[in-house]
Amino acid sequence: PSALASPPDREHYEAKTMRYLDAFYNEGSKQQDLRAVVSGVTTTLGVTGQTFPTGNVSGEDCDLISPLTVTFTVEMTYSTTDPAVPFGEIVALPFSKKRLQKKYMDEYLTVDDV
Repeated sequence: PSALASPPDREHYEAKTMRYLDAFYNEGSKQQDLRAVVSGVTTTLGVTGQTFPTGNVSGEDCDLISPLTVTFTVEMTYSTTDPAVPFGEIVALPFSKKRLQKKYMDEYLTVDDV
């Protein structure tokens, strides 16, 4: 399997993920979570590794397969009104709930507009 092995695929993934992280904090109304204290986000992302799915990857139930796992580095600049918030929480929040993961997959990774 090649997944993100080719430069165009990797660049597509990087661009979509950067766009998602930036939009998560910069667009729309502020929520009652870290988005209330974080703004002006600019992200740079680079894929550093990946592991491929195992088992039957076709079908409806994704819980029955091990997923493609992508490892990446993130550099982020932002402003915050609460300097005590750890950077790891800021990076993790956009992927922390199934509905956010679904939004990332459906509205960013599967859209071909980069």
